[in-house]
Amino acid sequence: MVLVWALLVRPRSYPRYWNSTECFFRDHLSSILPGASVGVPVHSRHTEVSRYSTLPQHEAPTRLGGNRYCLQAFMDYSGDEHRLANGELHAAIAQGGEEQQQKHVNSADAVPSDVAELLVVRHGETTWNAEARLQGHAESDLNDVGKQQAVAVADRLASSGMNFAAVYSSDLRRAAETAQAIANRCQCSKVVLKEALRERNLGCLQGLTRAEARVQEPKAYKAFVSSDETRDIPGGGESLEQLYIRAQSVMEEIAEKHHGQRVVVVSHGGILRSLHIIATGLPSRGKVLNASINTFRISDTKDWTICSFGDVQHLQDVGYLSSAFGGDPESG
Repeated sequence: MVLVWALLVRPRSYPRYWNSTECFFRDHLSSILPGASVGVPVHSRHTEVSRYSTLPQHEAPTRLGGNRYCLQAFMDYSGDEHRLANGELHAAIAQGGEEQQQKHVNSADAVPSDVAELLVVRHGETTWNAEARLQGHAESDLNDVGKQQAVAVADRLASSGMNFAAVYSSDLRRAAETAQAIANRCQCSKVVLKEALRERNLGCLQGLTRAEARVQEPKAYKAFVSSDETRDIPGGGESLEQLYIRAQSVMEEIAEKHHGQRVVVVSHGGILRSLHIIATGLPSRGKVLNASINTFRISDTKDWTICSFGDVQHLQDVGYLSSAFGGDPESG
């Protein structure tokens, strides 16, 4: 009973997030105690409206055309990169298999006057994504596929019927180039660059593959994969707690300026995983794919809602890395 109380009703101090152990027990508690009401931290100010269908572990939906989906065995990432194209959309599920393709982007309904709608886009694929190198604050340019992805997501947003008040972006080149493509197609005058939208600082791990990091920087790598959210990465890297606070602060700052409006924000996988936790109190089990569109609403009272997460319908012809390197908790 102590465990049940600790997981379901105990308050958490700011920031208001669950660690991986708590999430494991939360996800399995309903099977241990049938009928248990498993909630999120009581101090979280969020409204969870996402409705994700659950798929068997290690399986993912493949888009066959129209709205038809079938299941196919999902290949776990083993070091080799697999790019998916030719109309086959795999929602690259890292753990537990959630379908996170929702269709909010085609909705041009008016945004309520007390709410800001933020369409947060992960940057296009980079050279280091394809090489499975940890990026963090280090620069890595969009590769040819990434440039095509930037055009594809820009076309998708431009044809959505939505009006965007502004385009914001991380000041790292991979995000800024993606954002500029969107601004050009959506007729926004400029891209507002913000350092606070950068990826998590990975310290001395930046530029290394995970295999290289384990050998060359074992202490830093251990900190990187640790479930301790307060543990920062040697070499000037951030802790998860620092990342969460930074991500929440910059998004609420942007939202405050745009009540009743929509804006595009181009950022990174680590930021997007943080936003999912901030909005729902829960980690996203899916990978954050390059050039995916993820829609959040933030009210004037700082209540968060996810409208859609992981939308890559626009990448059917371009394709993307099924590993989503840089878009899961162990690739930065």
